Amino acid sequence: MAGVGFSDPDGDPVDERLAQLVLADVTFSSDSPVLPTNKVVGTVSAGGVFLTIPLPKSDESSRAVYRIGFNVPVVSGPPPSNPPTSYLQQYMNEQGPFHLSSDPSVNPSPVHISKTIWATRFRTHAAIADNFLVRMGAGDQRRSAVLLIGDAAHIHSPAGGLGMNLGIRDAIALGSVLVAHVNSYDNSVPGKDGILEEYALNRRSRALATIRLTKRIMTIAGVLASSTWFVSLHWLSSLIARIPIVQRTIAWNLSGLGNR
Repeated sequence: MAGVGFSDPDGDPVDERLAQLVLADVTFSSDSPVLPTNKVVGTVSAGGVFLTIPLPKSDESSRAVYRIGFNVPVVSGPPPSNPPTSYLQQYMNEQGPFHLSSDPSVNPSPVHISKTIWATRFRTHAAIADNFLVRMGAGDQRRSAVLLIGDAAHIHSPAGGLGMNLGIRDAIALGSVLVAHVNSYDNSVPGKDGILEEYALNRRSRALATIRLTKRIMTIAGVLASSTWFVSLHWLSSLIARIPIVQRTIAWNLSGLGNR
């Protein structure tokens, strides 16, 4: 209704290697030391990527809950809308770390997904609104303003967990901008939206930077997952990631603090 376009800023096609992803919260049959409770573990293989993310326990007596995430190659068909435990187990065996496999021929101490609490599928894509600020109607100085923030303004892959922080920053910044706009608004000057326009342009530039950062992350993951040299590349990237300045740069970018 507002006439705002919403599309990929670069017009890039979705990388088929990582176009389909599955997320699930599960518990495992073992809480052994091979399942860290304080860090994210990523596994890159020829089949794709597999993430294991520990979540807070609801109480001391409950079994640890982990969020797992993995890609489903397009050639394998679309994943089910509510992936069952057997489906999750299949991909954990194929793409997960060996010590989480339920196959005794691979893992002498098989680990099974004992319970699936929640599971979903989604496709990775990116899009951004052409404008974050529009005025509805025409010829009326009191036309309604439409400001877009959060997922209404920009979407991208979940790589790096950047979407929520970006949306929160949009909202936090908007508060003071609206106050400044109201305090400076002059009914005698139709369309005096300079403060809002500056905000909209600034937030759109931040969103573009974030979208392209997530694309770079996904590209790196795709290269690692598809390369015949993925083992060597994986070790090389791990070594590079241990360099202090690289760690600080990654932490700064993923934190979203630069998107104020």
